[in-house]
Amino acid sequence: MGDVLLEVKGLHVHFVNKNNRIPAIEGVDFKIREGETLGIVGESGCGKSITSMSILKLLPPEAEIVDGDIYFKGSDLTELSKRQLTKIRGNAISMIFQEPMTSLNPVYTIGNQISEALRYHYGLSKKQSKKRVIEMLKLVGIPAPEKRFYEYPHELSGGMRQRIMIAMALICNPDLLIADEPTTALDVTIQAQILELMKSLKNDFNTSIIMISHDLGVIAEMTDNVLVMYGGMVVENCDVKTLFENPLHPYTKGLLNSLPKVDERKEELNTIDGAVPSLSKMPAGCKFWPRCPYAMEICKTTRPDMFEKDNHKVRCFLYDDRTKGEM
Repeated sequence: MGDVLLEVKGLHVHFVNKNNRIPAIEGVDFKIREGETLGIVGESGCGKSITSMSILKLLPPEAEIVDGDIYFKGSDLTELSKRQLTKIRGNAISMIFQEPMTSLNPVYTIGNQISEALRYHYGLSKKQSKKRVIEMLKLVGIPAPEKRFYEYPHELSGGMRQRIMIAMALICNPDLLIADEPTTALDVTIQAQILELMKSLKNDFNTSIIMISHDLGVIAEMTDNVLVMYGGMVVENCDVKTLFENPLHPYTKGLLNSLPKVDERKEELNTIDGAVPSLSKMPAGCKFWPRCPYAMEICKTTRPDMFEKDNHKVRCFLYDDRTKGEM
């Protein structure tokens, strides 16, 4: 891996509702190096997408970054003006959003939407940008790209639209690509094609990727290192092989245990008891304790720190010498 490309330190994001402030992200820290793929995994509502949107300050109006630093190539993105960020968005850092049909503008052609970034960031003419867009459409496996250039989003299949989104994200050769559930709502065959495409593009351009997913199979196949999030916090952070071979946090173990196994025939799949609490009703202490089979009294009142051993970080009192806990 290369040098550190992006570093997030102590990120806190709040939702502001009238006079109330509801913490959505609390103290998130991570690094991603050049050419690395970082996975962010967790159930819906755990803070994956809010964390990723904070990087480019694409948060909804009711959300705001209240603390933390986001360093990209040494510059703190939280300190940049809107105009300075606009020069980075879609250029040095690009994002693939969850649903291409709602992300693509239905009244503009595919060619018009992809070439917009080229004209804005590089000042290319229509002729120059068209040539570059058609080359990119070929690269992401779009058949008859000269024809697709003039078509509208509704004329394409779901898999085709997702390839368009990838082409749009990569058209300016970004250093960092943020992929937020890039294979959601796609069938298994198309999903495999999209993931294979992203792998080859990463190898060709040495692009760093943040892969956000609730699908542990995608995380296992695509990533080098993984953050496991719960309740707006990172609860485990390690390389992908270690995560699957030696998970430490009870939540991570629950996620992995819920995966169906080929060699087991069971009428019911394993599940994690309970559900993710709403942001406004998070429990005191460890946010996972109401669902945790190993919960201790200290878990109910005190927020655990992040403990580290051999580059494996976990937020759990079971790994605090003071509690003498064992898995």
